[in-house]
This record gives sequence, C-alpha cells and structure tokens, in this order.
Amino acid sequence: LTYREAKLLRLLANHPNQVLDRDEILRQVWEDEGVTVGRSVDVFVSRLRKLLAGDSSVKIAAVHGVGYRQAIRHEGN
Repeated sequence: LTYREAKLLRLLANHPNQVLDRDEILRQVWEDEGVTVGRSVDVFVSRLRKLLAGDSSVKIAAVHGVGYRQAIRHEGN
C-alpha cells in the first residue's frame, strides 16, 4: 500500500459500516497537501478495492451523493 492508500484504509477501518462524507475523507487523508482534487477519493477507493478483491469479508461501498463506507461482512453472513 502507498502512504495515501494506507491512510484511507485506516480511516475506513476505524469507522466500520459508517458512511464517511467525501469532504471528510478528503480532509482526513489529504489534509497535509493543501490542494485536494475531488476525484482523488474515487481513484484511491478504486485502488483499494482492487487490492482487497481477494478478501470477501471487506467491501468498500459507495453511498451515492454522500461518500463511502467500509462494509464488514462476518463469516456465515
């Protein structure tokens, strides 16, 4: 994982099943860069989804018009 990928994954993991607003994700993950691009969130979520594709217990779900949430699936569900 890159630094930003790890930072985004940590943010999502610390808020399981909670919807995180796109602006909040930008603040939390890209706050130290000064300039942020709205599509950065989408690009990095896409990268994380590819990296996590082999783990069926973790899914990053888009919440249309709001942001993202990490959906944790438990074994047997």
